[in-house]
Amino acid sequence: MAELKQVLLITDGCSNVGQDPVEAAKELAKHNITVNVIGIIDHGMIGSKGIAEVQSIARAGKGLCEIVKSHDLTYTVQAVTQQALNLTIEHVVNRQLTEMLGDKRGIQALAPENRGKFVELMDDLSEQTPLKIVLLIDVSASMRSKMKNVEDAIYNLSMSLQARTGNSEIAVIAFPGSIQEHTKMLSNFTNEPSLVIELCSMLQTSGATPTGPALLAVQQLLNDDNEYLRINTSINRERELVDYVVK
Repeated sequence: MAELKQVLLITDGCSNVGQDPVEAAKELAKHNITVNVIGIIDHGMIGSKGIAEVQSIARAGKGLCEIVKSHDLTYTVQAVTQQALNLTIEHVVNRQLTEMLGDKRGIQALAPENRGKFVELMDDLSEQTPLKIVLLIDVSASMRSKMKNVEDAIYNLSMSLQARTGNSEIAVIAFPGSIQEHTKMLSNFTNEPSLVIELCSMLQTSGATPTGPALLAVQQLLNDDNEYLRINTSINRERELVDYVVK
């Protein structure tokens, strides 16, 4: 299976600068880039408007949305990443089966004795498929008290990804970047957890919340790979699927 790519947006407020983040997420989804969002509700700062926005961003980006308190970030970041990965793989496998069998039920169209083989295959793919994650971290002024929790969550995510069989890389973008810039690229893709944590520990909170421009920065980062992303499975994986169907 081809490399999968996700965005994990962590924010505690509404976008108030630049482009519409929902439209930006929709554009990323067109290129098979899943946008997952974690909204932080400490002290009620995100509000009903903020919750509606992050839910809309995730829906447009065909991803998951969780609303949590900052002390729950560590578990939630890992869970959302894994669940989104599993759902993407399940979608790809079901689409392949639909094309091969001419039956929209996908895996449910298989004989019961063959379904277990596909479940095992999806478990293997979840571990082995190369994964790139762009961490999009809101560092607006209201996030100041939450940054330690964010750092801990990112550290634990980095360590858990290292346990996967497949290659896992993380890039980090902070927003806002400065008074003059909407975003700041902290790191291009790396599989070194210590580097990710070192970079995140240097984050300084300030300014507004340009979520839309930040999502567009992700698109620019991944632009060179967009054509590659349209290829969802390799020839070898297609052969495996065929083997399972005909046996």
